[in-house]
Amino acid sequence: MTLDELLKSFDDEGFSNGWLVNSDLTISTTNSANVTSQLEGELFIATPTMVKDPNFLVSSVRGSRVIKQRNSGTSTIVFLTSYNPNTSGQPAYAGFNHIRIENFTQQEVSEIFIYRNLPDDYYSDSQNPNNTRKLIFSNPLKHNLGANPSVFFFETIDPLQFSETIWFKSVGGFQMTISDTYVDTTNQVAGATTSTGMANSQLLTNTSQVTFVYQGNNRYGSSGYVLSTDMYSFGNITIQLNGPTPWVDTYKATGQQNVDNLLRELNWQALNLQLNPTGLVVGSYYVQYFKIDNGEVTTESPQTSQSIVSTSAASSVPPASSSASPSGTSPSVTPQVSTSTVQTTTSSTSTSTVIISMIATLFSFLYV
Repeated sequence: MTLDELLKSFDDEGFSNGWLVNSDLTISTTNSANVTSQLEGELFIATPTMVKDPNFLVSSVRGSRVIKQRNSGTSTIVFLTSYNPNTSGQPAYAGFNHIRIENFTQQEVSEIFIYRNLPDDYYSDSQNPNNTRKLIFSNPLKHNLGANPSVFFFETIDPLQFSETIWFKSVGGFQMTISDTYVDTTNQVAGATTSTGMANSQLLTNTSQVTFVYQGNNRYGSSGYVLSTDMYSFGNITIQLNGPTPWVDTYKATGQQNVDNLLRELNWQALNLQLNPTGLVVGSYYVQYFKIDNGEVTTESPQTSQSIVSTSAASSVPPASSSASPSGTSPSVTPQVSTSTVQTTTSSTSTSTVIISMIATLFSFLYV
């Protein structure tokens, strides 16, 4: 089978068919060295476990298409990025690989998870450590403000954009528009008073900001983010949540001690979230931000104290700094922070044994 034949083989839903491999796999070319050196891409080799699962799908993200899951079953989709070096009209820090998810809706009884890198044979188990450490986005979102573990479902998910291959898992129905469109993410605006979304590194990393919809000080609510990093050892990023004066919360993550699923939540509503990397090249970071508006303050004041929740792993995370004052007109109290993390790691790069890079200008996959 030629690469062209593999690239153009799709099922009725637009997912890649792949090619069944029953023995050794040999890749050969008649290209000149000059042509071969210009090729970019990934060749995804699925495992026998994946092949046996009819709901394990692979999509090479080219153009734009709508993906739907109407039933209550489980779906796993690997989204392979398309290499597009044409950045005409885009800022200098624009990525070469693009995945954009927009118009995302899901049934309230459903769950979605987005993971970085590529799956292994444990992909169906959302509690497996191989998956939890790769998790970068989820809805509903589990949070722990005030020592009260809670699960919150967001009806509004802001557009998500990635410059690396990701994989997506759903339990229940959903609909999304997936494309290879690039949109500058240095200034994002939340789509609703209560919403969640994603800010992350896009090849060359620039200072960026998310602006939240804000309806005034006299309201209950909370704000925060879940952070995962895989930065170079010299990389640092400062994340700052800004609320009405004087509420500010600042956290600094370093590549010396990368984190997985670090949750920070404060019991006041932020105006914006700012991400300030130390340079254009710091490595990978993923920030699932959220703001929850619980409505106007009515007859009683909120609780005057909250406790900090953390797992045992959180003690190895660099300490955060917060600044606040008891004065001001916000109904929120002293900005207590709920912080928890699944795992920390000192790794500065991510690798996968099921990916072969620099194969084709487009993407495809094989079954083994």
